[in-house]
Amino acid sequence: MRALILPDRAFLSRERQLLARLEVGLADDGFRVLHALPASMNTVEFSAVYSTPITYADTGLPFTRSLRADAFVRSLLALAPPDPGERLLDVIHCFGDQAVTTGSSIARAIARISAAPPEDLASPLAGDVLLAVEVWRRGQARVLARAAASAKPLAHVLAFAADPALMDECASAFGPQHVRLAPWGVHIPESPRDPWTSDRSLCCTLAASGRDPAAIEAVIRGVSRVRQAGVDVLLFVDADLARTVPILRWAGRGSGIGDVRGAISLIADLESQRELVLQTHLLLAPESSGEQRSIMLEAMAAGVPVLAGPDDSSSAIVNGTTAMVIPRSTGEAWAESWASAIIGFMRSPGSWSALSRSAREAIRQDRLASASIACVLDGYRAGIARLAEVQSGSTSI
Repeated sequence: MRALILPDRAFLSRERQLLARLEVGLADDGFRVLHALPASMNTVEFSAVYSTPITYADTGLPFTRSLRADAFVRSLLALAPPDPGERLLDVIHCFGDQAVTTGSSIARAIARISAAPPEDLASPLAGDVLLAVEVWRRGQARVLARAAASAKPLAHVLAFAADPALMDECASAFGPQHVRLAPWGVHIPESPRDPWTSDRSLCCTLAASGRDPAAIEAVIRGVSRVRQAGVDVLLFVDADLARTVPILRWAGRGSGIGDVRGAISLIADLESQRELVLQTHLLLAPESSGEQRSIMLEAMAAGVPVLAGPDDSSSAIVNGTTAMVIPRSTGEAWAESWASAIIGFMRSPGSWSALSRSAREAIRQDRLASASIACVLDGYRAGIARLAEVQSGSTSI
């Protein structure tokens, strides 16, 4: 079978490793994996060992969407033609809001071309395809369901909930029979990250999307207080995030050593530097934005303590087991909470080690990449089987 992995620009910029793990798993199961790359990210580096990369036009006026979809289908036929007896695509798996709109257009294009094939088409196309939709953010399901329904009846759509906390929302938007749970998973390194020692700088990574600027500011001001306490702290920040919210302005508000602008290192495309992230001592994830972030799972698996804002949309964040949750507050009290948590870890190696161990065990029990991929494969097979039943008339929409 053939699967098209279709991320939009926003998703690809932050979850490249997640997509790579999925591609390997699908390829190991015998899928021919095709990977659609947005043309606006012409500098993105992506391994083609397990997939065939094909660029798609992700920008343009709305009335050109069908033309762009037709062009992409022709590119598929030219660059990755199906073998005799194969369908052009069995599954289109969409990641990101814009990707679902694009995937729906591609599904319509396949149906349109199969119904009236051009003379130069080498082999006939099957006109139906399973449209798989990844739901990974609170409040996202209903919007994606509307975009997906524009392509086909919902019998041809399958939603994957990236966390158990999103299941009810998905079931309400797509219908319970069109939803599968596939919690994101990661690999576990053999050895955990060594804890911080007092003879070294404290290296932290800020993991944030920019959706909650107040929470990010609280962290920056908290780090400033840590530095005022005499700690040599370094903070790695994605350069794109620093263009989205005024991190350097916030960092410069402290006086003297409280000015932490010099302690911030802006990393271009932090997503591609995950090995660097997993070598830091703390991951700071302040936003309560309802988003899943695999970088948090990877930190937990590596034994890097996670300090996070409260988020009831992520079952992976369990206070005292997988992370230390910093309650949401305001102003100086919020900054002080972050500073106290960071300093508390530094003064209590036992707490550091205990959280590292419990987080790794939680990932081992519930969030392995192999289990996540198995859920996706089961969903694909069930969705394709249901599609075949609908086409044969043995079941109804």
